[in-house]
Amino acid sequence: LDDDFADTLVDLSCTGIISDMMDMSVPENRYIAYQGFNNLNNPVLKKLSGGFGFDAKCVAFSVAPVINACVRIDKNEYAMRAFIEDEPTAVSDIVKILKKCKEEQNKEIDGLMSVIEKQCQEQINNKMFVLFIKTDNGIAGVLANKILQKYARPIVILRDELDENGYYHGSMRAVGVDNFQKLINESGLSSSFGHENASGVDIK
Repeated sequence: LDDDFADTLVDLSCTGIISDMMDMSVPENRYIAYQGFNNLNNPVLKKLSGGFGFDAKCVAFSVAPVINACVRIDKNEYAMRAFIEDEPTAVSDIVKILKKCKEEQNKEIDGLMSVIEKQCQEQINNKMFVLFIKTDNGIAGVLANKILQKYARPIVILRDELDENGYYHGSMRAVGVDNFQKLINESGLSSSFGHENASGVDIK
């Protein structure tokens, strides 16, 4: 459109690229990230960055976790407000809410870990784990990350509840295979969507 409006939003584009763990060997991604790190405009991102520099580590460990927590516990409206709020008092309020959402998410995860650990021990001789959790929130991916770090094998975590079409929904994480998503999809038993070794899973 021959304007520079997008230049004021490059910090948001940068945040999205880093948060989604996009390929940083792609020149366009590197350029957008570089521009974003050097042009921090968003008030909430500034607040979440605190005294730390706005860089990949800041986005991955300070910004993305609180935004993702809101989405996972079905409070998307606060995640959206984080990117459009600019009034100082409102910015402070939304940052407090974001951090509270993260605490709420972590509390539920802590409560489910004993159940998950028991299932892991029951499958300890398997080459992969298939685990079930009872929750109304989208926290399967976070739990899968934790289990993956400890047991270092492919993980599928599903919500123990069928949808109206008879499907279980959840997340998978994997190490030790080149493309776990491909294996899942080629099985004909389920479908996976997202990254090769970190994505959502639907099983009928």
